[in-house]
Amino acid sequence: MNKFWKMLLLSLMILYDASLHWVEILNVVNIHPLYPNFPLFGAITYDFFWTAYWTIAFFLSLWILFGKNKQKVK
Repeated sequence: MNKFWKMLLLSLMILYDASLHWVEILNVVNIHPLYPNFPLFGAITYDFFWTAYWTIAFFLSLWILFGKNKQKVK
């Protein structure tokens, strides 16, 4: 996965979380197509979901920051 796709994924994760906060602040959660209703799939709790979500985002950001850029030598 190159740096562009990692940055895009991290940006989308942050945008998704921000959009959830905005619909909650504006009290229009019914218009958000991806608003989660917990427990998800009957087993995933609110705390587990957000802990896993931000752990993935954290490691993705570390991967972006400290990952080595592989350059082809001709």
